[in-house]
Amino acid sequence: MSPKCSILKVDLVIPVYNEAGVVEQTYADLCEVINALPHKFTIYYIDDGSEDETVESLFTLAKKDRRVAVLELSRNFGHQAALTAGLDAATGDFVISMDADGQHPPSMIEEMIALFQQGYDIVQAQRIEVGSFSFKQVTSSAFYRLINTISGTQMVPGAA
Repeated sequence: MSPKCSILKVDLVIPVYNEAGVVEQTYADLCEVINALPHKFTIYYIDDGSEDETVESLFTLAKKDRRVAVLELSRNFGHQAALTAGLDAATGDFVISMDADGQHPPSMIEEMIALFQQGYDIVQAQRIEVGSFSFKQVTSSAFYRLINTISGTQMVPGAA
């Protein structure tokens, strides 16, 4: 399907691990945004072997909303494996990966789709941190400099 089409099939891929306390709020925040858009959405939640009530919460959401699909991994394989499983399952014209903990604001979805419709194959969001430098920011900055120096791939700090 051409990115210029007015109505797209958009898949949201959301890996989860022990997110029972936030998954329903994340879902509500997503719905607030996607319900206002004309596109056809599927929300893929990939459970990465959670040990809390995450899976039960997800299946409750799936019973209420046919847009919700739940994929369960047999054990904890890690965030990237869960993300890959979700990307493999996704069939949309445009796929957006998000974290379940609210780190990636759903409010960016509309703008990301608009950029895709303008012809961009990949749309990347970058977190902008404001405030004083913390130990995490210093070590993260050093990590990115090291990786960018020793590898042929340039990683953008804070990108998702």
